[in-house]
Amino acid sequence: MASRISAIALRRGQPLPMRFSRALLKMLLRQPVGPDDLASVDPEVHKNLSSLLQEEALRGYGVEELGLHFVREEERFGKRIMVPLKPGGEDIVVTEESREEYVQLYTAH
Repeated sequence: MASRISAIALRRGQPLPMRFSRALLKMLLRQPVGPDDLASVDPEVHKNLSSLLQEEALRGYGVEELGLHFVREEERFGKRIMVPLKPGGEDIVVTEESREEYVQLYTAH
C-alpha cells in the first residue's frame, strides 16, 4: 500500500514526508548502484565490498582465499537462502580478475 501511495505522490509531483536511501533512489531512476550507495543502507556491507576492491585491505591474502562465490545470502520468510548473482553463481569462485564483477552484481541485486 505504501508503495502505491508513494508512486501516486511522485507522479503528481507531491513532496513526500520521508527520505529514500541513495541506493533506492538510483534503482527507481534506473541508474547503476555502486558500493558507495550502500553506505547509508548497510555500512558493514559497504565496508566489506569496498575492502574487496582495495589491494591493501586484503593484507596480502588473495581474493580466492576469502572463499566467496557469486551468491548473496538473503533472509526470506525467516529462512536464510543463497541467491545466485548470475547463473551457476554458487559454483563460481570470486577471483582477483572477477572481484569487480562480483561487487557490481552484488550491489545491483
